[in-house]
Amino acid sequence: MVPEPADQASIGKGLIFKGAVTGSGSIFIDGEMVGTIDLPGSRVTVGPNGYVSDGLSICINARDIVVMGRIRGNIYAADLVEIRAEGSLTGNVSARRISIADGAYFKGDINLRSAPPSAVSDRSEMATEVYA
Repeated sequence: MVPEPADQASIGKGLIFKGAVTGSGSIFIDGEMVGTIDLPGSRVTVGPNGYVSDGLSICINARDIVVMGRIRGNIYAADLVEIRAEGSLTGNVSARRISIADGAYFKGDINLRSAPPSAVSDRSEMATEVYA
């Protein structure tokens, strides 16, 4: 399900957000986000100018994650991670499906799951080391 524009929040270019985002709506990030995003039933899109980081912990937990900008940190998707040609991800991925386009940058480990996640404890088993 693709969210309607009214159901999607955004952090625009030039904005810096520090903290945690939780809830049930989708978000588009084209600015800088330092912290965690926990939207397990929704989509997180990091736009071409977007940058998301949270060091060594899981910085994004969502149903689908689309990367057009940069992410530094581990991500957990209930379904799909899509790293587009202009996207960059340094961190570990845990997802059911992953798509990495030609020209995209990815450095980390991938944990593909064949079944939906059973509990939050599944995320804690994901490696927490990020290589620079």
